[in-house]
Amino acid sequence: MTPSDAERFAVAYAAIRQGEQWAERDRARRATAVARTVDSMRAELGANATIASVGAGAMRVPGVIAVDLLAPANVRADMRALPFADGAIDGAVYAASLHYAELGESVPEAARVLRGGGLLAVIDSPIYFGQPDATAAAARSAAYYARAGHPELAAFYHPLEAGALRATLAQNRFEMVELTAGSRWRRLLRRGPRSFVLARKLR
Repeated sequence: MTPSDAERFAVAYAAIRQGEQWAERDRARRATAVARTVDSMRAELGANATIASVGAGAMRVPGVIAVDLLAPANVRADMRALPFADGAIDGAVYAASLHYAELGESVPEAARVLRGGGLLAVIDSPIYFGQPDATAAAARSAAYYARAGHPELAAFYHPLEAGALRATLAQNRFEMVELTAGSRWRRLLRRGPRSFVLARKLR
């Protein structure tokens, strides 16, 4: 995705989300999950830890740097080129956002900006066990975007395959702490995020 592609993605993404009736309710649930994740991170990293929410959208958590292509982020930036120096932050949270860039671009950038021992959390990104399921999910999303009038968004959607995610994290010196792909029943009962990943940057 080039800078101009990122701009086009931001415009189309904002338009499609505005038209989704469930978006506000889903955003509120996710904001709660992000706040709880940040609290857990601070319990381990320290109360003054510098934490960024990457792809934050309209979600704002007190004391957390919101990074997004869209307003009202604190910092307007692409997750493939984060506006932080090497090792400058203690924690990074990707809430329903990591799947909008290739893992080979987003994970190395997260590794660059996180200090040794820092934490990476991924909430509510689609995770599939096996490439056939990931490919089928991409096809379903492409059809959805086409029906919604924004077929161009399909090019930016990258459902996470668990094996590829584990491998990419390991290649970039992350230790996997937890990987949970939420069940259908957890989604129906609104118990926590649909998926959750926690990884620690090795020193």
